[in-house]
This record gives sequence, C-alpha cells and structure tokens, in this order.
Amino acid sequence: MNNSPRQPIAGHDASNELSFAYVSAHDWWSVILAGAIADSEGDKIIEGLRALRSEIQSDAKLTPLPDNGFHDIVGYNEELAQRDATWMNISTFKCSKPAVLELAARYKAIQNDPAIESIASERHIFQEMCEICLWGNATDLSLTSLTYGDIQKLQGSEAGKMQEKNVLVKDIPDAYDVLKNTRQERNDEEIRVDIVLDNAGFELYVDLLLAGYLLSTGLATKVVLRPILMPWLVSDVLPVDFTNLLLALSDPENFFGTADSDGNLPPQGTLSDEERGNLTFLFDQLNGFSKLGRLAMHLDPFWTTGGSYWSLPHVTPSLFEELERSELVLFKGDLNYRKLTGDCQWETTTLFSTAIGRLDKVSGIRSLALRTCKADVVVGLPEGEDQRFRQTHQDGQDIGSRK
Repeated sequence: MNNSPRQPIAGHDASNELSFAYVSAHDWWSVILAGAIADSEGDKIIEGLRALRSEIQSDAKLTPLPDNGFHDIVGYNEELAQRDATWMNISTFKCSKPAVLELAARYKAIQNDPAIESIASERHIFQEMCEICLWGNATDLSLTSLTYGDIQKLQGSEAGKMQEKNVLVKDIPDAYDVLKNTRQERNDEEIRVDIVLDNAGFELYVDLLLAGYLLSTGLATKVVLRPILMPWLVSDVLPVDFTNLLLALSDPENFFGTADSDGNLPPQGTLSDEERGNLTFLFDQLNGFSKLGRLAMHLDPFWTTGGSYWSLPHVTPSLFEELERSELVLFKGDLNYRKLTGDCQWETTTLFSTAIGRLDKVSGIRSLALRTCKADVVVGLPEGEDQRFRQTHQDGQDIGSRK
C-alpha cells in the first residue's frame, strides 16, 4: 500500500515558473537571505532581539516599521497608525468586529426561527454556515496583502453570497445528506463531526458557529475540534486559541468596546445592548456544549508531521481509526487541502477521492475540504473548467497560473 501519491510534488517544483514554489524559492528566499546577510552583525542582532523582547513583555505600542526600501512599508505603517495597537491587543478577530457582530446576530436568529426544523430550511442554513466557514478561510494572515478594508469585504453572510459564483466544487449538499440521513437512522446514538482546524481569530470563530449549529440541530451530537500543537507553516490555531476566543465572547464589551489607557474609545465604538446580547447568547451555547463534552478538543502530533495525509494510516493508525468513527471530517484551509492531496501536480479533473488516497470514503472516512485556493493543486473540476476560470479572471488571457 502506498503511503504517498505517485505524482510530481506541486508545492516542491521550483523549476516551474508558474508554481507557488518558484515564487517562494526564486523571489522570497533570496530576499530573506540577502537581508539576513546584510544584518549579520552579531551585536546588532542581539541588541535588537533584546529590545523586541522588552517591548513584548511591557505590551508596548507597536512602532512604525523602519523604511527598508520595500514598496509595502508605507501601507503597513498606515495600518499600524489606524489601529493604535500594542503587542498584546493586535488581533484580526478584533478587526473583524462588524462581521463578528453580524454573524452572532444571524446565529441567534437561526436558533429562534421555528422554520429551522423544516428540512428545506435546514439544508439551506447548513449550506450557508459551511460557506461562511469557507470564506472565513479567505481572510487568514497568509494573505499578507489584505488591508483592514479588504478583510471586511470578505466577511459576513452577504459577502459569502456574493462570492458564491467563485466556488468551483460544491459538495456541501452531499455532506448535509450524510448527516441528515444518519440522524434519522441513529436516534439516540452518537453522531460525531470532526473539524481539522486551520487558523485562529475570525476563522476559528466561524468554525465554532458551524459547530454550534450542528449541535443545536442534532445534525451532530458531538463536534471534535482538532488544532495543532505548534504554529505550522500558514496554520496557527492552538488549543489556547479556543479558550481565548470564548473569553472574548464572555466579556465582549471589554474585548471590543473599552477605552484604552488614555481614555479613548476604539474607532468602531461600544456595543449596543442587542449586539452584547447576541454575543452572550452565542457564548452561552458554545460554553454549554463545551461543559457537556459535546464540543471537545483532541490533540495529536500527526497534524504537524512532515509527510502528507496519505501516510496517516501507516504513521498514526490510532488516529486513522478514530476518524473512521466520525460521520464527517471537515478539513479547513489550503494547507490541509494540499496535505490531503499530497501537494501533487494532479490533473484538475482528477477525482478528489483519488487524490486523497486512503482517506476517501471507501476507507470509512467521509472527508469535506473547505478551502480557499491559494496554491497550485486543484482537483475535482469538470473538463475545461480550469481553463475557463483562468481566462475569466484574466480578461480573457490564459496566463497559465490559477493563483
């Protein structure tokens, strides 16, 4: 049995000028190394690190970045000037306040809507919640060129609806049918959904909205969150992030609305009674599910091992067997998608079930990847769809790259 796909590795092919690896190796690495060589004066480096440590420990205000001649420095410093941020309060979750409030209101409205019990309404809302999770992945910090305004345009339920036309593979309805049918067949038996997490902050927030929705409707009786043990490439959600997010929801006025040490209110103002109530409602539900063990967190070092997920049955058979007992395993984000597919140069028409090897449903694992495309590998597209999409998004010119 193969533990890795017999395909060229997409992410490692730095000879392909259209690949993500080429840009990394030929552009980014050389710049990073050149900067390291230029600044390789030992005493200067040590002095700088000591100053940085002191600033972090004292929660000092973030100072403007020194002008190194790069074109993006001005933009970064403008963002820092707008946020009045210190080392401990800079947070993309706080910057996502409008979408956080909107989605908390939407979540409460769904819970209080009698129509939620109808299959048609439930199917639609399940689709909506999954798509909110999908577009939450579009705002992670691997997209470092996103401004505060760009982040807000990608967040919220309305933004998700506008982006629906950009979804290339739509398997969410099939995932709903699996959970609905299982609920009808199981009665009082456990129905478990696992979520292999990607990023903290706003993306984790929308993941928890989906978890709460699944548990409140009975589409799942238990949701298992699977974070990583250390920041890994562009994924960073750690166990402590779940605790910190719940703490923020438990005291939203303090997190979003209190004045700073100089008595100045945040630019976005304080919370209204309705907004505070919506966030409290969400916290009470998530905290209640957590206390009952219905919303749980399981840790495993496998997620930060070097190989692809093709190696899971061989490297960590106990985790593989555990995932087989789940009704649905959601893999969040681009990195998880790439590791699922071996980060290979698959033909875009390759079936997803082929590209993920032993993790397909034949093995007993039902996988759903919610991924915003940020790298080369893409599978599961109809014939000609990749060509059509690239031409559509480049004013009719096929540039070869889908990034």
